[in-house]
Formats: sequence, C-alpha cells, structure tokens
Amino acid sequence: MKKFFSRLLALSLAAAMTVSLSSCGKKGEPSTSGSVSGSTGTSTSTKSDKFPNSTITILVGFSAGSGTDLGARLLANSLSDVLGVPVVVENSPGSGSWLVWNQLIKNTEPDGYTLAAINHNFALGKYDPDTPREFTLDDVTLLASQAIDPNLMAIRADETRFTDFESFVKYAQENDVFVAVQTVGITDGDATMTEWLRKEFGCKINLVPVDSASDGRTMFIAGDVDVYFASVGDVYTYVQEGTMKATVVFNSERSSSLPDVPTIYELGYDSAISAYSARGYCCPKGTDPEIVEILTNAMVEAMERPEHQEQLAALGVQSHITTGQDFYDLLNSQLTNRLNIWGIEG
Repeated sequence: MKKFFSRLLALSLAAAMTVSLSSCGKKGEPSTSGSVSGSTGTSTSTKSDKFPNSTITILVGFSAGSGTDLGARLLANSLSDVLGVPVVVENSPGSGSWLVWNQLIKNTEPDGYTLAAINHNFALGKYDPDTPREFTLDDVTLLASQAIDPNLMAIRADETRFTDFESFVKYAQENDVFVAVQTVGITDGDATMTEWLRKEFGCKINLVPVDSASDGRTMFIAGDVDVYFASVGDVYTYVQEGTMKATVVFNSERSSSLPDVPTIYELGYDSAISAYSARGYCCPKGTDPEIVEILTNAMVEAMERPEHQEQLAALGVQSHITTGQDFYDLLNSQLTNRLNIWGIEG
C-alpha cells in the first residue's frame, strides 16, 4: 500500500511539472460509507458520436500530492477508460482553489472539455470575511462527488510536549503553537477547528497560510509548525508507517481507515462540530445538458469500479458518490455550523 502511494505521488508531481511547463509556451451530516445517491444509473458504455472526441482537462486548485489532487488523478485514469479519450489533471494552486474556480466560471468554454475539482469550500466562499467571493454553487454545474475525508488532528510520532488531544489543549492554553492552514477563515476546515479551540478553550494558536494540505504537511514534517490539522487521507500513510500519530477525528463516526482513533465526541467535547472535506467535480454553467449527463454518468461509472474504490481506500479516503441535489446539499452541509463558530450571520 505504501509503495502504491509513493508511486502515485511521484506520478502526481511529474504530471504537475509537465502541465506547468506546457502552460508557459440541504443540511445534515452525511454518512461516510461508500454509498451512492442521486445517480441516474445510466451506463456510458455507448459513447456519443459528438462528445467526447478529444482530451478532457480536470483543473485542480491545490498542489500536486494533496488529497484533492491524488483523487483527481485516480478519477482521470478511470474516466479515460470509460470515455475513451485522454483525461489529464492540471494544477493551479492558490487562494484556496479560487484561482481555478474563477477561471472555470469566467474564462472557460462550456463545452465539457474543461472540468474542475470542487469541494465544500466553494459553498462557503461568499462568507469569507477577508475575501468574500461573488460566486455560489448556482454559478457552476455540479457533476458528481467522489469522496468524504473527515478532518483530524495529528502530531509527530516523536512529540513530547503533548501526546494526545487533551494534553495538546492544555499545552496550547499556556504556550503559543503554530498551525499551517490553507486559508485563515471559514472556508478552511483546519482554520475552523483552530478557531473552535481558541474560542472554547482559549488556546494560543497562530495560523500560517499555505496553498494546500500537502504544503502544510511538508512544514509539519520539517518541524516548522507544531500540529497538523488535516483530513484522514493527508496523514494515512504517515500514520501507517509510524511517523505521525492521529489523535482525534472531528466526526461523529470513527474513520474506517483509522478505526483506532477516537472521535471528538467520544472524548467528551460535545460543543465540537463534525468537519470533513467533501470532494467532487463540476463544469461551467451553460454546458449542454446532454454533455452534462454523459460526464455525470461516466464519472459515476468510473468511481464505482472496484479498482478505483481500492485505490481510494489505499490513500485512506472514503468513497462517497452523489449527484444532483444530493451533491449540492453535501457541499452546503457544513455551512450553518461553521457560521456559528466564526460568529457570522448567514
């Protein structure tokens, strides 16, 4: 499993470098089981004569090696087999993926050949107090969700200042600690968890902005930040090899990938919220409905393939396939709780 992850990460980095060089010339908590809801169930084995007939690009607004990036590359491989055309991933990290989302909405032809990875942060963008975004989920066409990845807190395996979540809270009440986060407001689950800790316990937490979870992980491994708030998929292989220790999962259910790690509620912190990365894909508004249907059905077919499910599991990521209104509701499902933590009126 570790060898698979290492090979996939190497391929991700190589692909991202290739793309970079070429560009220079309604509510409620979803289950984390691998269930499918909202699927049309239509097979894509009979291809359209008109679409697709050339390469499809998936834009990813996070760095190569991030959970979103790795998931997109797994999908690209399966989707290429289903549709019979090349599917490539192009990384353009920055602004918590809003560089990519703005590009998709403002500067992308709605022809079905350019898609984008999307997550719950998109739905929260308009509430960002520092950089409120003008777009909502109604400004894109949703295709299908791929996974849910619960948030957690990890420490280094050789950490001695604190050994679990409770001792970290006590330490952070008396000492400054540093945490790397993708954004410093409501649109980042890591920042939201630290905001809860500051408000609930008076923890002294300083946020260090980074472009993606993989960048934060690099800083954490190097010792530049004290703890790592991320998703299960971001730490899974490191926990397995013993270089990191997952202390708590911010969810009502234990992670099937890390079943020995307690939930925040099991530790008795009932005021906490469930937090997770809900990931999927979208295309520009105005894309022909027939093309949308072809893409949606193809994605569901690709994601349901046993090999795709196994590869996600090897990354520690839990499959969660939805389409239509169910996908829309999934992306919106954390809004109320996050607004409450940040004291923002919806």
